Amino acid sequence: RPRVIRRRIRLEQAMLRRLRGQKLVLVPGVPFDKPYSKSRLVKALLGSIPRGSEVICIVPPLGYVPLQLSETYPWSQYESKFVVRRDEIEDVVNLLMEMLYGVIKDVAEITLVNLKNCGWCEYLVKRLSTEIKVMCRYVDKDIQIKILEIECCSLYGSSACDSLRLE
Repeated sequence: RPRVIRRRIRLEQAMLRRLRGQKLVLVPGVPFDKPYSKSRLVKALLGSIPRGSEVICIVPPLGYVPLQLSETYPWSQYESKFVVRRDEIEDVVNLLMEMLYGVIKDVAEITLVNLKNCGWCEYLVKRLSTEIKVMCRYVDKDIQIKILEIECCSLYGSSACDSLRLE
């Protein structure tokens, strides 16, 4: 949709200005736990997130959204299936890497949040970790990449975790 694409472009431009010198925390946006700023996952992370970090929710197929905007249209008002296709993950990874490329020299640390036993979340973290490492070698920048593991079933229950599959 054109409106979503325009929002995505404006968001990328704003993120390029905002992320300079920040610590990033990349969190999967679980479709049944919206708005993301009030989700169980974000509440569970609050003690683990370094002060002054920029939290970005990764939302297949829409892309990414800063936590502060997660209650705005279109990110809080969309319906999505729980099963995510690999090509949707690849699209989100590409969008995020395009944005990161503009700020990677100024970012100090990136934390990737992995929901264990969530098929698409695990695949997303694996892809992002690989791509960020490649980008760091390309721009000759040593960034600390942390992976924070959280058990999906303890937050949402086993039936919810089973529904978050990778297709």
